[in-house]
Amino acid sequence: MSHQEAFESLKNGDFQTAAKLLEKAAIETGYTSEVVNHAYTLALYRIGDKSRLAEISFRIGTLLLETNPASAMDYFQRALFGGLDEAHVRKIGEVFEQWSSGQNSAADGRERVTPSYFLP
Repeated sequence: MSHQEAFESLKNGDFQTAAKLLEKAAIETGYTSEVVNHAYTLALYRIGDKSRLAEISFRIGTLLLETNPASAMDYFQRALFGGLDEAHVRKIGEVFEQWSSGQNSAADGRERVTPSYFLP
């Protein structure tokens, strides 16, 4: 599938269509495309689907946690904005706690610990 139609819908302000098409694109790419993920969460925000924004942003953040912790935190912020449930908010807090205690470091060669509940 070409993602062009999804991006055109977003650009033209048809956020409902964009959200539907970008959801398909995100699934097809396994949530690995930065451009698709960003556009998808933007479309969800623009249509006011906060619960879906929270869910998808948390999922993307979880997938990025090991490879790109800064982007993961960005998506976790989007999830929090969307009204993420308490259990998932606590999981994000635990990641911060691990980082502050040195148990989970940035990509600098030190060992990384990811809680098992973040794994799919």
